Amino acid sequence: MCESDMYKVIKILEGDYGCEERMPGEPKNAIVYLRDEAGNEFQKMVDDDWLYENDIVEGSIWKYDV
Repeated sequence: MCESDMYKVIKILEGDYGCEERMPGEPKNAIVYLRDEAGNEFQKMVDDDWLYENDIVEGSIWKYDV
């Protein structure tokens, strides 16, 4: 995979699962499930705020370096 690849966001889940407490100041994480153009699926942990700042939601096309 290279930077020019595009990925479809299949699913976004809360990375903390609601049972683990974050340390003060630690960002909220999300697990993003992605599918590349060849149909391969994988996941990536990202900062939840970053998703909002970049308008990434389920069904979005991810054009960023994975």
